[in-house]
Amino acid sequence: MIDIYALGTRLIVCVDSPALGGVYKLVAKKNGPGYIPGLKISGNPEKVTTPGFKKLYRIINKHTGKAEGDCITNFNEDLHGLNRLKLFDPVHTWIYKFVTNFEAVELLEPVFINGKQVYELPST
Repeated sequence: MIDIYALGTRLIVCVDSPALGGVYKLVAKKNGPGYIPGLKISGNPEKVTTPGFKKLYRIINKHTGKAEGDCITNFNEDLHGLNRLKLFDPVHTWIYKFVTNFEAVELLEPVFINGKQVYELPST
């Protein structure tokens, strides 16, 4: 349950000595049985969010076994079965490469679903 939602860098870090390397950004809001995508608008293009839930894939070259890069997609997109994929820098979109003969490995794993833990913690 979220009791409060506040915006602003000065609310969450010390201005003279910021310590956070990442910030939580709302990407969707519950609306009845579904969700409404959310968007953060900014004068700085690097701070504008892509609305909606995401999937994160690591793209592995099947020939070398090495990672070619990571790819963020919308939640309903599936990279499995693609023959060719364009990977590009999200800020400098003219920097890109096409990959073929790859495996797309999903990196995100659910920990809680509907308030219940579904992830098995590693043993110590």
